[in-house]
Amino acid sequence: MGGGLGIFDPIDFLTSFSFLYIDLDPHLSSQPSATKKKNLIKMGRFHACLFNPTFHLNILLFLVLASSYLSVTAKSCIEEERGALLSFKQHLTDPSGRLSSWVGHDCCQWEGISCDNRTGHVTKIDLRSTFEGSWLTGNVTSSLLTLKHLSYLDLSYNNFQGIHIVCQLPTLTYLNFSSASSWGESEFPKSIFNLTNLQTLDLSGNYFTGHFPPQLASLESLKHLDLSSNHLKGRIPKLLGNFCNLKTLNLAFNEFDGGFQELLSGFSNCTNNRLESLDLSSNEFATELSCSLRVPTNLQHLELHSNLFWGSFPTSVGNLSSLKSLNLWNNNMNGSIPESLGQLSELVDLDLSLNSWEGILTETHFINLTRLQSLSLSTDGAMPLIFNVSYEWIPPFQLHTIYIKNCSVGPAFPVWLQSQNELLDVTLRSTRISDSIPEESFFNLSSKVEYLDLSRNQIHGKLQSQLKFPNLYFMDLSRNQFEGPLPHLSSDATHLYLQSNSFSGPIPSNFGQLMPKLRYLNLAENQLNGTIPSSLCDMQNLTILSLRSNQFYGEFPEAWSVWHDIWVVDVADNNLSGNIPSSMGVPSSLFILKMNNNNFDGEIPIELKYATYLMSIDLGGNKLTGGVPLWIGSNYSYFGHIPRHLCNLPFLHILDLGHNNLSGTIPKCLKNLTTLTFSPSNNYSDSGYGEIQTTCCFPGMWLSDLTRNRYEVREKKCVKKPAICNNKEKLLTAKSCIEEERGALLSFKQQLTDLSGRLSSWVGHDCCQWEGISCDNRTGHATKIDLRNTYPNQLGGDEEGDELAYYRSRLAGNVTSSLLTLKHLSYLDLSFNNFQGIHIVCQLRTLRYLYISSASPWEESEFPKSIFNLTNLQTLDLSRNSFTGHFPPQLASLESLKHLDLSENDLKGRIPKLLGNLCNLKTLNLSGNEFDGGFQELLSDNHLSGNIPSSMGVPSSLIILKMNNNNFDGEIPIELKNATSLFSIDLGGNKLTGSVPLWIGSNYFELSTLRLHSNFLSGHIPRHLCNLPFLHILDLGHNNLSGTIPKCLKNLTTLTFFPSNNYSNFGYDEIQTTI
Repeated sequence: MGGGLGIFDPIDFLTSFSFLYIDLDPHLSSQPSATKKKNLIKMGRFHACLFNPTFHLNILLFLVLASSYLSVTAKSCIEEERGALLSFKQHLTDPSGRLSSWVGHDCCQWEGISCDNRTGHVTKIDLRSTFEGSWLTGNVTSSLLTLKHLSYLDLSYNNFQGIHIVCQLPTLTYLNFSSASSWGESEFPKSIFNLTNLQTLDLSGNYFTGHFPPQLASLESLKHLDLSSNHLKGRIPKLLGNFCNLKTLNLAFNEFDGGFQELLSGFSNCTNNRLESLDLSSNEFATELSCSLRVPTNLQHLELHSNLFWGSFPTSVGNLSSLKSLNLWNNNMNGSIPESLGQLSELVDLDLSLNSWEGILTETHFINLTRLQSLSLSTDGAMPLIFNVSYEWIPPFQLHTIYIKNCSVGPAFPVWLQSQNELLDVTLRSTRISDSIPEESFFNLSSKVEYLDLSRNQIHGKLQSQLKFPNLYFMDLSRNQFEGPLPHLSSDATHLYLQSNSFSGPIPSNFGQLMPKLRYLNLAENQLNGTIPSSLCDMQNLTILSLRSNQFYGEFPEAWSVWHDIWVVDVADNNLSGNIPSSMGVPSSLFILKMNNNNFDGEIPIELKYATYLMSIDLGGNKLTGGVPLWIGSNYSYFGHIPRHLCNLPFLHILDLGHNNLSGTIPKCLKNLTTLTFSPSNNYSDSGYGEIQTTCCFPGMWLSDLTRNRYEVREKKCVKKPAICNNKEKLLTAKSCIEEERGALLSFKQQLTDLSGRLSSWVGHDCCQWEGISCDNRTGHATKIDLRNTYPNQLGGDEEGDELAYYRSRLAGNVTSSLLTLKHLSYLDLSFNNFQGIHIVCQLRTLRYLYISSASPWEESEFPKSIFNLTNLQTLDLSRNSFTGHFPPQLASLESLKHLDLSENDLKGRIPKLLGNLCNLKTLNLSGNEFDGGFQELLSDNHLSGNIPSSMGVPSSLIILKMNNNNFDGEIPIELKNATSLFSIDLGGNKLTGSVPLWIGSNYFELSTLRLHSNFLSGHIPRHLCNLPFLHILDLGHNNLSGTIPKCLKNLTTLTFFPSNNYSNFGYDEIQTTI
């Protein structure tokens, strides 16, 4: 090699490495001396070479040349396959430019493409969408069949059509088509059975329907099968147990209801069973989990949650020595938990919550759970599950998460928590702890704790002002007996719930600066005093603020307009004074504003009209003056007339103008607000008030209180001009209308009768400027059509002129197929018109908001089943259309629904239990139909999917439940108590029996309206109703209730409506006077 670099020869260089071989036999001393000598010489050469700079340069040069050699020898892309990929690309829409690299000659270098280095054939296509907005849309074309060596294909989280093409690629061993065709239901693709070489198959999230295809058993090479989040139903065929090579099986979030035992038996019959993970959660299995459950012994993960499994805990589970996760939450399991659970030495995650367990848990239940990291236990049984461990017990595990609810852990604070040094999430909710806060153990919990919930206990004592949990972002200590000054968390905290305690003193002046990221702050029902510090406005992400029922005084912070995401502001029942602040504006995002029972004065600020999302306003019990604003109608104290503009509020449920100095006439147009009902009479002329009273008592409505004013009613028309505000200003850069879509709208217009000229603006080139049309400013595509007829909300009298004007204001005609050109339409409102052709609307699969209320009201017709194609719908209003027939169970497929209104139709029969699968539902209105069954099933026999934090019954996101004026019978089911988010319940006008449930008063902290009137309820009014701090309307009239009215109801300062019944005079009179 010499001292110079010289000319490098790779072959000679490799040959020179032969001297580096050294015999390192440990028995070196036993070798012949000649051999030892040769090895020592080799060792010397190696050391000399090792410290030679030339040697290092040659090594580096060799690696560079070797890399270049490999690159040169790797085959580039096959031209025919390159053309096939480009042909595939031409049929795709790629909004985010993911395929921008698909240029040039070597397709092996393109994004998502991999080739065989030796042959150049394409072997892998990975086009999985990894973030929202990056999905590809289009057809899988037959050009892909050119790829004869393709073994791996991932098209997940896109929107493709043509899976049958994919199924003609017999070389595939890996196919992921998860959520790749999400625009409508379709049958399971039977051509998938051609892919006999598949080892991994993922078809989850595609809304495939039908029964489980038994032909899948022919894919004997499968190791991983995922069919979750579809609409497959029926029994699982026992042939599925023939998959002896299967390692993971996921059938979660379907509608399977049988074949469970046979499935397990099939796997147990495999001589070399390999199943490691089984997920059957969120189905409809309703079978007993027998003690001798035959579960594959190699199983590591068993997910059976959210079914209807019943019976006692299977003792055979204790034999699963490899089990790492066991999830049985949200079933109907009962009985005691066996001690054999403690033998699962590999167990990491255990969730047995939301069942009806009873009995005692001892140290033996946990004796060998040395790897346990997550423990979740709760019971709905009549008797609590009791923890009975010794004071000195030190668990064998180190938990990360502990969730214990409705179990008996107390009365003492669990000392064994001190040994848990890895805790992140701690929930001990309703665990009967009545101890003082043990400072040493409590404040020495793991410093890693991020989530802490000790609510609904009787823990008492004082907290340190700065809690020593640097990572804590969520803390709920509500409904305990804590006292002393307020604590604060770290600067990263987002949730702080301290309501219903005995905290005292002022809120620290720098409270908002200490926790600037706080989103939820609830300090209601304490003994806090002083002024509300302006530093709360430093919490600019605040969503909910509740300071209700304290002793705060002074003015409300002026800078509250900086709360851009605020939903609820509740400062009721304090001693606040001054004007409602408005100099810096008011938050436009408000949903609920409660400032009642304070000392606010002055007029209602006009800035409130910009808070257009407001659902509830309560300013009662103050010293406000001035007139009722023309732009709003709710709880104020003024003089003057009731403005007719209130008739423009189509969704007004509660109108309370009582206890003011109002005078004049009640606008007759109020009777057209079909959502509004009135309280008992006032000082109005009897004939006029009676007329409005009769007209306005529509089914399923709330309350208006005009008491203690000075009104008369005259025969006078209530004529109002439409309050139309169409801001057509666009940015200069906004794209104008797409010509093809403009033509489609004009074609639609030509089929309509428009006597009042509502579509007179539909001229000119830019359809984005037309009345009722909105476009995407970036693309110019029409995204919204709002043709709602607003005239019914302005109808002021009964004369022929008004009726004629109403008929003239309606659009009439056919919904034509030209609208299908609008591929980006997400919002469509055709309400209060007279259209035919709703089936055309149901082909607009991009719709998220559809309003067809009273849009075809002149003849009865069956429910439009094609509506089920609109799987992206979030709001669906089909009210007042005289639809007939039974409730369509297929509605349960619209899993994105948040608001569903089918009221005022002629639907009948039972409500299908599958409706409970709509886990995102917030409002449900089925009033004014002829339903007579399914009430219990709707509330109890649900099999919910997605994130369901604490409900066995109706989805926990439900805010309003209206099932009034039907024919439901039976008792109010206990499962309803788990829907703790309910704001309004209306079950009036049915045939319900039994008593008013006690749990209503303990589970609905936010309940504002409870209507159970006009049923056959009996018994007493439970005192537990006094625990509902926000209760505004309580209607129990026209039942068979008896006894006295609980005196504690008079403490509910929000209660404004409570009609009489057959109660003893003493109790009722006292309450009536107070309320």
